[in-house]
Amino acid sequence: MGVVLCQSAIVFCGSNTRKIRNAIWDLTSSSKSRREHAIQLLGSLEHDTSAYLVKHWKDISPRSRRELLRHGSAVPLPESPAFRLGVALKDPDREVRQLMLQHLPAADKLPQKYRLYLLRQAASNFETERSRALEIIHTLGEPVFIGTIFECVEEGKIEVLPDHQIRMNIHIRNRELVGYDEWVTAPTIINTPSGPIIIHHRYRLPIVQSFELKTTLSLAQSRVTSLLRTLTGEDHGHTINDWQQWWSQQRQRKGSDVQKRTGRDGSRRQ
Repeated sequence: MGVVLCQSAIVFCGSNTRKIRNAIWDLTSSSKSRREHAIQLLGSLEHDTSAYLVKHWKDISPRSRRELLRHGSAVPLPESPAFRLGVALKDPDREVRQLMLQHLPAADKLPQKYRLYLLRQAASNFETERSRALEIIHTLGEPVFIGTIFECVEEGKIEVLPDHQIRMNIHIRNRELVGYDEWVTAPTIINTPSGPIIIHHRYRLPIVQSFELKTTLSLAQSRVTSLLRTLTGEDHGHTINDWQQWWSQQRQRKGSDVQKRTGRDGSRRQ
């Protein structure tokens, strides 16, 4: 799987585990002093608190999860991009997902593999996955992600294939592929001595491959260009080459603007 919500093999001191659990409960207390004491305690047990949240996030009540994120500057949230993106994408509570958006790193500080994961979610055929990923991309800033698409295409990390090639080459036996089922309308007819046999083929049209974070994604061109239209507001057809030409022009224009603002040696004009 890709980004994971929890990590394993975390060991706690038993007494600290109980203290942390009780402090998390106290975050929702009606007593201001108990809430303040809970925040102070969680902050003082920085390493153990962070590890506890990774392991037990799903077991914490939605109300307490919200309070943890509201006090994210004082409570040591796990630093892992995998954890934070996992919460922002997968947490069942909408308010928790919204609050986690404030604690995500800037797009250019996010490792490429996680940007690629978000793009995979944004190209999903499932509306929930797509809308949540697009909301995160919008929050972090679309330009970095647009650049990541072309970056990954050039590096071969996104393998762009014609729609028909993906449809013809991928059969239902490829369980590692995710996407929606498509029934092929034109069946295969095999003539036999006893008469024709009609075989109805069932294919899975993949949106992307199920992948570890370092593997290549295979996307139909229509999925990539549709995603680019969503992120840019531009429309340069259904061929990735036309979009690459547009992107090259944008980069040249940006470079020209920078040159106008600086001297030939790169120094800032007065």
